[in-house]
Amino acid sequence: VEILTKYAPLVKSRALKFLTNNGELDDLIQEGSIGLLSASRRYNGELSAFTTFARKCIDASIIDYLRKSSKLSRIPGNMLVDISDVQIADYSVDPEHAVSVKDEYILTLEKAENNLSGLESVVFFDLLHGFSIEEIAERNAMNIKSVNNAIQRIRIKLK
Repeated sequence: VEILTKYAPLVKSRALKFLTNNGELDDLIQEGSIGLLSASRRYNGELSAFTTFARKCIDASIIDYLRKSSKLSRIPGNMLVDISDVQIADYSVDPEHAVSVKDEYILTLEKAENNLSGLESVVFFDLLHGFSIEEIAERNAMNIKSVNNAIQRIRIKLK
């Protein structure tokens, strides 16, 4: 309870960052609080400050909630694949290259988590899941130009 009270302003600020027509603020705060509690259980203090780690966990929890709650989703949940769990095919011509590509994917995901805003993260992961620009705009109640602008910012930030 103490951690929820102490970090309530952080949870609320992260929830406000993701507030769109797809979610209610109270729901986003609740999901962010779940992410905060998860962070408090998993934090080991080796890599970053707790606040930085907590922010990432809060954001991940809210993004996951938004993806799952989207009523416009055209991809069944059991068809979604976490790109970090992609298995390298045994028939790869160059296994070293295949491992390198997988490592590059993982680094790109980490860079996205650290550098993209909430909106950019949503657009980025929708792109990874194969949605077109028009579908992303429709799913997130945005206009196409806003999606295109977010994609341009994503490209710059992930270079």
